[in-house]
Amino acid sequence: MKLPFALFLLLSSFGCGYTLKQTENSPMQLRGIRVVFIEPVVNGTFKPGIETVVYNSLLHKFASYKRLRITHNRADAHAILRVRVNVAQNSVSASTASSSLEPKDTGDPNTYVASHYNATLGASFTLVRLKTELPRKPGEEIPEEAFWGSGFSRSKTFQASTQLGIYGTTSHLINESEFDRALQDLSEQISSDAHDSMLQGF
Repeated sequence: MKLPFALFLLLSSFGCGYTLKQTENSPMQLRGIRVVFIEPVVNGTFKPGIETVVYNSLLHKFASYKRLRITHNRADAHAILRVRVNVAQNSVSASTASSSLEPKDTGDPNTYVASHYNATLGASFTLVRLKTELPRKPGEEIPEEAFWGSGFSRSKTFQASTQLGIYGTTSHLINESEFDRALQDLSEQISSDAHDSMLQGF
């Protein structure tokens, strides 16, 4: 049975659209970037270990993008992602009178202590393409081409542990633990920011 000509055109157009979608490449792939190596993150702050936190967040985020593969072998990469943590700090964002804390006999009622802190994490990102197509002498490093770069910063407020006049108080340890937890959340956020911004830039 022959199909009406209009119906034949309609079915043909659906078929073409499906084929184009299946063979479509991402902008990065069209530019020859399919495999990326993330260099060890540089820690430019006084917060030890933050470079590892950011690095692991980046690996987790980029692993979700199936068309872009992360490699642990630099020799297999088409591009290199370099990251530097510039800020990892906290500061007092709110305070309360010591007279409102327990125990009450804490000394000067005009003394104020931190009740909330503001954690801030900032990092810069640079993606360079390895120009493997260019001729080079044996042992010569592969030329690089700056491809994309940006910086991101995020902040988060967390509550302080305030216990005055208590021998052996763990307030400092609790505050530091909350700071670490906040940095973990912020690391995931800026990793997502960098991932989305980089892909949208192509």
